[in-house]
Amino acid sequence: MGGAIGLYVEEKHRQPDAICLLVEGAIALAQKLKISDIDLLISIEQTGVHKLLERFGFKKAAIQYTQHYEIKDKNLPPLKPQVSQSSKFIVINIKSVYRSIMKTLGWAN
Repeated sequence: MGGAIGLYVEEKHRQPDAICLLVEGAIALAQKLKISDIDLLISIEQTGVHKLLERFGFKKAAIQYTQHYEIKDKNLPPLKPQVSQSSKFIVINIKSVYRSIMKTLGWAN
């Protein structure tokens, strides 16, 4: 079984303390949920985050290449793929993830 959580930190909130708390919270939640692997995608420019993650024991495992294309055609196919009844997907609301992290760390109201 697998799942994915996507988080994006707005530039104005990209402070070392906030990012450190987010990583600590994610690790604590993963341990509580008995998750065996955490995979993170961090932009190449975020060298401070790379060092922070290495201090937490994360190892570089891949190199990702991207290419951006400008699409001018407005008649695009649907982004949501057709899903068969036998497939199961878990959609995680970012607010519930945040609440779970805060509760796990004992910081919930």
